[in-house]
Amino acid sequence: MLEIAQSNTPYNRQFQALLEEVHSYDRTELMSLLDKALSAWQNDEMLPSQLFSIMNSIDKSVDKVIQTYRNAQPVFICSFSPIITMGALLSKVFLKVRLFDVRLINITSPTDLGLLIKTISSNAPLAVIFSFSLFHFIEMVSAGIKDLLSLKTTYYAGGVAFNLKPEMKHLLPGVVFPLDLFNLVDLLEIQVNE
Repeated sequence: MLEIAQSNTPYNRQFQALLEEVHSYDRTELMSLLDKALSAWQNDEMLPSQLFSIMNSIDKSVDKVIQTYRNAQPVFICSFSPIITMGALLSKVFLKVRLFDVRLINITSPTDLGLLIKTISSNAPLAVIFSFSLFHFIEMVSAGIKDLLSLKTTYYAGGVAFNLKPEMKHLLPGVVFPLDLFNLVDLLEIQVNE
């Protein structure tokens, strides 16, 4: 099935048929498809647009097959961009197919960050995940890190910005940087089981 997606023509009829078929998959099949697509993308065997199409189809289908989540309080996933980034959407879908209740929050300004702090304070999420693709947003969060850490939730961060400039991690003391999405799931499972 995934081999179809790895063709040179991302939107041929076979690829479209795969996307239409996704709605009939159970959770295990959705998770398997996402894992294979992620692996193919990381190995440059799939275009970003193809991965996005698969993630979007899975995202639309996963709520139909999940009755309960592992966590009572949601995990907040924060996308720091005027648009939802690939990393934030991937984190959302990856966690959802693994039975984590998630909320995607778009942050583009210090005002949005202030609203996030109020939302964390009133909702007590299991964790907050920061997905960074642009450097200046790391600096913005760094300016509010004391307020965030005072809320006693666990913060995770990742994204392409840290791949390009890993030294920026020091701007976010007290924040955990998982190795990858699988490591993030392991860390969240520990929190759920505490």
